[in-house]
Amino acid sequence: MNIIVNTDAHMAGNQAVIRLVEETLQRKLARFAERLTRVEVQLTDQNSSGKSGPDDKKCVIEARLAGFQPITVSDEQDSWEHALNEAANKMKTTLERTIDKRQEHS
Repeated sequence: MNIIVNTDAHMAGNQAVIRLVEETLQRKLARFAERLTRVEVQLTDQNSSGKSGPDDKKCVIEARLAGFQPITVSDEQDSWEHALNEAANKMKTTLERTIDKRQEHS
C-alpha cells in the first residue's frame, strides 16, 4: 500500500505528521493492504492557522482498490488527528461494504 500525504500551506507536513498518517492507515486498513494500490491523504485547515473554530480541520482520503473506481471519504474535526482517525474509520467501513457487495454479486 503506497501512502501519499499532502498538506495545505497552513499545516506542517513534517516527518512526524507523515509517520502518524502512515501508521494510522496501516493499522486501520491492514485487512485491505494487499488490495490497495495507493492511498492519498489531504490534510487542510479550513480557517487557516490564524483562526480557530469547530470542525475546521479536514482530512480527505482517496483509496485506490484494485479493480474498483477510486473511493473518497472525508471528515472535519477540531484537530487534524481526530479528522484523520474518523476519515480512516469511514474508509475502513466503505472498503468493507464495497468488497462485500462485490463478493455477493460474484
